Amino acid sequence: MSIHKGDIGAVIAIDVGEDLDLADEVKVYVKKPYSASSVEWTNSVDGQEVSCTTADGDLSVAGTYRFQVWADLGSWSGYSSITTLEVEDNL
Repeated sequence: MSIHKGDIGAVIAIDVGEDLDLADEVKVYVKKPYSASSVEWTNSVDGQEVSCTTADGDLSVAGTYRFQVWADLGSWSGYSSITTLEVEDNL
């Protein structure tokens, strides 16, 4: 199933390749198409998967969205690889 502009309640899951269940803090940064800056989205963590559920206004434009997870594991903190998602337009 594809994700479209304006979708609310769509779950976007990012596999970071490392177990983050014991992380002190996890953030998901999202950069919308044509945007110069990123915003932080609310997330939940289940092992290696970090999920975000879209809310009103999150998917306000069609195009390529870029996601990057930041985690603090106490002895290490850092960023994941950047993941992209194509959000499709509507008629």
